[in-house]
Amino acid sequence: MPELTLIGKGMTAEIFSLENDRILKLYYPHFDEGMALHEARIAEAINGLGAAPQFHGIQKSGGRTGLVYERISGYELMANFKKPFAPLKKFIKNMAREQYRINSIAAPKKLISQRERLGDMIGLSKEQLGGYYEKVIARLEGLDSQAFLCHGDYHPGNIMVRGGEYIAIDWMNAYAGNPLSDAARTWLMFASPYLPEGIPAPLKILLKCLKPAMARVFRNEYLGLSGKRKGDFCQWIPVMAAARLVEQIPGEQQWLMSLVRGNL
Repeated sequence: MPELTLIGKGMTAEIFSLENDRILKLYYPHFDEGMALHEARIAEAINGLGAAPQFHGIQKSGGRTGLVYERISGYELMANFKKPFAPLKKFIKNMAREQYRINSIAAPKKLISQRERLGDMIGLSKEQLGGYYEKVIARLEGLDSQAFLCHGDYHPGNIMVRGGEYIAIDWMNAYAGNPLSDAARTWLMFASPYLPEGIPAPLKILLKCLKPAMARVFRNEYLGLSGKRKGDFCQWIPVMAAARLVEQIPGEQQWLMSLVRGNL
């Protein structure tokens, strides 16, 4: 095998370029192979739906397990959020439109259901939720499950821009469910007090002030496209907040708990 050329790094894997406009997502050695195989099963299930980069199978290198994908010649949308005077409203509306398009696709039967996926995540924070755990589970079970394609982690860092096209990547959290659950998670990430690394300090201050407005722009655009009511959307907030607790995002825990308490 020819020497691989590193073109990017993430939390779980390194990205290398391959021939024929393909890339290799190679998981770090300390990650269990089961994580890569889990992502491969999802990639196979959603292949050909027009929602994700084309999947070309599993490839190993140096004892590590990797996944081969179509290479998207573009840039990460998050780069635009790190620029002063960027037209953020336009980017957020474009995000909402693409997410609505994705969420309009019927999910393959092989995908995990929202009740199982979210129930498992909420269960991992049962102790932290305390007396709210049963209430959150009851809300989850009472909401319309549906079976549409949900990305599970749709945010600017998981979107590539190619020309005017927005392409979602990193589908390892995908599930079959209610589109509003997926949209509510994206809203949480816009509204969150957390800001990713790499944003200049002056811009961080501005973005923190703008976050509530950014979350509102996203929600209003998505609801306008879907025809759903704000009240229906808000029913999902405590469920998705409880499911996000397990991720231990810096500075989010108290905020997420306040959303659980305030919306049940």
